[in-house]
Amino acid sequence: VILTGILGTSRVMFAMARDGHLPRQISFLDRFSTPVVAIVISLMLAVSMMPVASFGTIVESSNTCVIAAYAIINAAALKVHIRYRSIGSRGLLGKDWFFLIPFSGIVTIGIFFVFLGLESIEIAAAVILLASFIYSSGYAPTN
Repeated sequence: VILTGILGTSRVMFAMARDGHLPRQISFLDRFSTPVVAIVISLMLAVSMMPVASFGTIVESSNTCVIAAYAIINAAALKVHIRYRSIGSRGLLGKDWFFLIPFSGIVTIGIFFVFLGLESIEIAAAVILLASFIYSSGYAPTN
């Protein structure tokens, strides 16, 4: 689980760096098109968490962050739906019933959070708050 988390996280970091939301050096690809820098940073982040929490808590916190990202994506889909409906779009996002899809995702994720351990929620919240602070402070470069 940790290895798939490292590989998944590194690809997200690579894409964010490629799009200018993280330092460009993180988007470096080797001759095999592997984002080596992003993988190493993800690995260092995972290893740095080991002395802080148990292996189970680390896995659960990682999954909590992923699920929180899905909640954010569902909230964004809901916001886009509202905008598309207001301009009279005929596409899927403009359909009156579309709100049910992201709304059910948010509710399902909320139910999932009820069964998580407090420590993993605290760790995930700290990671999300730190990332939000760094991004909103202007430290992270943007296009």
